[in-house]
Amino acid sequence: MKLLDALQLAPPPAAGDLGQDSLVISLTGAGGKTSAMFRLARELAEAGWQKILLTTTTHIAAAESPAPGVTVKGAGRLPDGRLAGFTPEQIDQLARKREYQLILTEADGSRRLPFKAPAEHEPQIPSSSHMVIAVMGWSAFGRPLDALHVHRPAYLRALINCPDTAVAEVDERLLLAWLSHPQGCFKAVPPGCRRVLLLNQLDNQRQWNQAHDLARQMMSAPAAPDCLVLAALRQPDPVKERWTRADCLIGAATPEPARPDAVAVPLVNTADSAVNTADTARLCGHLVPIILAAGLARRYGRNKLLEPWQGKPLLAWTLAAVRALPWPECRLIYSDPAVASLARQVWLETQTATAGAPALRLIFNPQPEAGQSQSIRLSLETAVLTDQPAAGVIYLVGDQPALTPGILLALAEAYRQGEGSLVVPLYGRKPGNPVLFACRWIPELRALQGDRGGRQLLQQHPEAVAYVPVSPDPAQGQDVDRPADLARLPQLSQLPQQSRLPRQPAGAAQPAALPRPQALAIVRGGGDIATGVVSKLWHAGFPVIILEHPQPTTIRRTVALAQALYSGRTQVEDLTACLAQSPAEALNLLSRRRIPVLADPELQSLAELRPHIVIDAILAKKNLGLRLDLAPIVIALGPGFYAGRDCQAVIETNRGHQLGRVIWSGQAEADTGRPGMIGGYSTERVLRAPTAGSFYSDHRIGDHVEQGSVVALVNGQPVKAGISGVLRGLLSNGLSVIPGYKVGDIDPRDDPAYCRNISDKARAVGGGALEAVMQLLFQEGGEWYEFCKHQR
Repeated sequence: MKLLDALQLAPPPAAGDLGQDSLVISLTGAGGKTSAMFRLARELAEAGWQKILLTTTTHIAAAESPAPGVTVKGAGRLPDGRLAGFTPEQIDQLARKREYQLILTEADGSRRLPFKAPAEHEPQIPSSSHMVIAVMGWSAFGRPLDALHVHRPAYLRALINCPDTAVAEVDERLLLAWLSHPQGCFKAVPPGCRRVLLLNQLDNQRQWNQAHDLARQMMSAPAAPDCLVLAALRQPDPVKERWTRADCLIGAATPEPARPDAVAVPLVNTADSAVNTADTARLCGHLVPIILAAGLARRYGRNKLLEPWQGKPLLAWTLAAVRALPWPECRLIYSDPAVASLARQVWLETQTATAGAPALRLIFNPQPEAGQSQSIRLSLETAVLTDQPAAGVIYLVGDQPALTPGILLALAEAYRQGEGSLVVPLYGRKPGNPVLFACRWIPELRALQGDRGGRQLLQQHPEAVAYVPVSPDPAQGQDVDRPADLARLPQLSQLPQQSRLPRQPAGAAQPAALPRPQALAIVRGGGDIATGVVSKLWHAGFPVIILEHPQPTTIRRTVALAQALYSGRTQVEDLTACLAQSPAEALNLLSRRRIPVLADPELQSLAELRPHIVIDAILAKKNLGLRLDLAPIVIALGPGFYAGRDCQAVIETNRGHQLGRVIWSGQAEADTGRPGMIGGYSTERVLRAPTAGSFYSDHRIGDHVEQGSVVALVNGQPVKAGISGVLRGLLSNGLSVIPGYKVGDIDPRDDPAYCRNISDKARAVGGGALEAVMQLLFQEGGEWYEFCKHQR
């Protein structure tokens, strides 16, 4: 949805009709005022508005017109080049002159921070304003309530009359106070003016879920705005959700959950699936399952979906699994009328048995020979809940009879919790069907060609994929291609009754042989090399907890699990890491097969966690408190440690012949001070701070840069690229650095894919760490050696 549509502005006046005062819209707050103003101006110009003024009552950066007919103007220029603002009275005069059809004005400043409270002199809203849009950047939510993240934090604390120590972060209580207080977001709004609250920067699923959960409270508040818009203004389709007061006054009926006995699907373990009325409706209410049943079944020789299996046609099993849950609707794409007839019969047979069950939409595919992409395009011709929270689609095949409602719930739960926008089930170690796609991928789904289907998106966007283990048995994900496959399908009685398993990455060993309390590994540090260590341990079956500094200065952020401390959740390849606030929460995350990241640089949580393994992967080139008595197994990476005194083993981290070697006595090679060679470059590829100060860059990891171009600024001084290539690493904005500090890394191989994959060095070092762990665990006479000997 466009921002213009969300605001529901009237059509533009007829050409040359300036018989009424200019329409005035004022924007206040922080976290996207300028972006909203310029985006709205472009959309208005495209919609036919011809004379639009962009201006301010404070000051804004000088900028070119975003579209024909749009003028960017201030009362003058400041010494630093910015546009000086008009007074509110001058804006009122401009409106009365009727020179412009519409005037958009920024009415306060925020110093480029995402959240603020107005000072005594703010905002400067013209009395002629017809609409005030208060903006808040959601990136501030959950962040500390301090001057680094919030403009004027003391004013925000004053809204709820709390001392400095009483409110630690931007939370729901603070946002509701900011909304409702007379000195909050709608301070000084003229009488009769339409009030709109715009929550911006909802750039990932986790942020979207947080904002949606709070939206109903905001719109139910006594001081609720006329309209609430949830948006990500950087995205092509910025507005996904729009709330009005009516949305909260008139409640939609909550679908009742399917009763476990409504459809005979014995694979569902209701205790595990947690089919709770509120939870199930919350998980399913924003997703549309789509069954692809239009295939030609050339390898099978006839329509396999009508073939019987354990007393029912194959398609009936898939329909029963979908029918048991309260989706808004279900869609089935068919080419054979017999399939449509069967689907209609199965659906109607359970119509009265399942309360609150979804409607079934049958969609005919006249060209099944065009491939699976044709069915996908047809399935999306009708809108799919794009204005609903966390909207998405689940594509199912019709020939997977062992599918259960519990598997579908597991995918929905992973998506709801923000694990990924492409969610794939794992049967044992094998990815399978169905696959969940967030609505953000619908344009790419519609653009698919041939018979490759949605798997193409999984290959193109691996960073967005979340793998969710749903069954230890690969046979449960099996579909049918040939008649012989029917005989290989598992009998229902042979399948595991648990449809949702603890989160476990692809390739991980089953943990039964390694009791978790004895095998717990602590990795100190969450940078790119530490992430390589975590990957090796995790895939070998070890539960791992990362302990990091609260504000890690990681350079290769796209392959560093430490980023969870900033974003709450991060994914590197098939590893998903989540922020933990306490040791207890860390253990809870482990039980759900997520990698916890805990802010604990001093190792204070070890007493409570009692790990079996501690690995120091900080790479500080000196010992920062590692001791042999911290755990039964203590390992360190790189120089600064002495094997046999500080730890049992040291892993070599210097590139070359010895990289990844386990050192049982002595030290690793000394730091050379020179970065390793990549593509023939060493020191030239590293970006360093030219001075002390705050780091800032408009670039992102993966961007191509040219030699000599400005990549970043430190205290206003440029950081220039020494070579051309792809930015493989870049420091987080806002961090303070000293002269010479490494702030970035350029890869001359110029392949953005390398930015998303764990490096060869990290894997080599991780392999060395795993080798040392296994040798120490299974040394003769040890606890694990005896355990394995008795298992034979």
